[in-house]
Amino acid sequence: MSSCIECKYHNKKQWVTCNAFPDGIPFDILNGEFDHNKKHDGDNGIQFEPIKKGNVNSDIIEHKKLIIDGYEARESMRKIRSHPDYPRNTECYKSEQDTKPNA
Repeated sequence: MSSCIECKYHNKKQWVTCNAFPDGIPFDILNGEFDHNKKHDGDNGIQFEPIKKGNVNSDIIEHKKLIIDGYEARESMRKIRSHPDYPRNTECYKSEQDTKPNA
């Protein structure tokens, strides 16, 4: 799991961004596959630096889990929606107005 949320450069107000990656932290860093103590392509020369001890609390750990879970959920939905068998233009997608009989 990523330690982004424990980094002093992490943007707490925008979803999965930081000073190194203002347009979005790469998934290999978010999921912990890449250790951002090392240089990563596109990191603007900024690597992980921990927040001073004493500022890190249990809320940070929970927030970190929510970031990863949210990203994975969006990726899963993207894959599901791109599948050729995903329902499109079916009755369940019509508005209530579309289903009312003409008067």
